[in-house]
Amino acid sequence: MKEYYYVPLMLSFALKDTGTTFTGQTIQELYDTAYYMNPISLGFNCAVGGEHTEKFIETLNSISNIYTSFYPNAGLPDKNGKYEKTPDVLASETELFFQNNCLNIIGGCCGTTPEHIRQIKEKSIKYLPRSIELPVL
Repeated sequence: MKEYYYVPLMLSFALKDTGTTFTGQTIQELYDTAYYMNPISLGFNCAVGGEHTEKFIETLNSISNIYTSFYPNAGLPDKNGKYEKTPDVLASETELFFQNNCLNIIGGCCGTTPEHIRQIKEKSIKYLPRSIELPVL
């Protein structure tokens, strides 16, 4: 008999400013599909950036009992490949998510550096993560 092991699954999607994926899936459709994969988290990364993502995370949290993740990018690169958002700017933008207790997992996507992550962490440790009700087994 073959043995199987549980491997934790974390899903993250890039959204357009319309709140849909680049293939047109809505947040509800993403959640409905992901739910049956039994992930430990579902969230968003990159694309439109933190300043546009708050409403999308609110939508996800209103329908989800899965941990919520967010991996913002450091803006868009210029012609030399340098990203526009400094570590302090990105950390300040993400602090609103922490103040509203709407995240469980935070990280960084395109253009983020160890210093971006360090400053985001410094903002995050002042707040509680999003509270979810775990299913009774």
